[in-house]
Amino acid sequence: MKAPHVCRWILGAWALVALLAGSLAAQTADTLVLSLRECEARALKHNPLVNDAQLSVRQAELKYQEAVAAAVLPKFELTNMWGLLPRARARYTPTGVLTSPDTSTGLGDLRPFTQVDVDMLQPIYTFGKLKGLRQAAASGIEVSQAQVEKRREEVRLLVRKFYWGIVLGNELLNVLQDVRSKMDEAEEKINEKLDEGDESVSQNDLFKLQIFRYQVEKQYRKIV
Repeated sequence: MKAPHVCRWILGAWALVALLAGSLAAQTADTLVLSLRECEARALKHNPLVNDAQLSVRQAELKYQEAVAAAVLPKFELTNMWGLLPRARARYTPTGVLTSPDTSTGLGDLRPFTQVDVDMLQPIYTFGKLKGLRQAAASGIEVSQAQVEKRREEVRLLVRKFYWGIVLGNELLNVLQDVRSKMDEAEEKINEKLDEGDESVSQNDLFKLQIFRYQVEKQYRKIV
């Protein structure tokens, strides 16, 4: 392989390695090895956005149950009023008129007052209101479930980007190691030709190769 060809091949490989040097820099020798499915499963299990979306589904299901129960179960209302009121006495006069010696504004004889009302409401016919409520609640469940799946797909996409980025980076790391080996061979051949006085190579070729070596070694140190 001629020196210029070696230099071009090394330069192309170095450009590919540089693309993922930053993403691979954080890897260590004892990194846990996981398959793509295992990475996706872990990400889906612990992702807060997915968990929040699943909670929204549960809330929508509870609203649907309330809508169904509203058409069957009666609704009870309990009202309790209490306070202090002036004393209220009443008597009829001989002419049949109801009178009282007490006044509604008097504060001299306040007494406790309480009143409890219990009401029961049983829907019989609501002109489609309860049916519409159930349909809206059912649609809410579908929307929440679709949101969960959307979040899950977003997480899967991110995991796959990172996963295959690391896989590609590891492959490029292997390429880089092969490049280093070929650079050693190329430099040795150039030095031999220079020693022999071969005019097909020059010190400039050796200088270019050394520049490429420096760049490759720089990227290699970032990765490992």
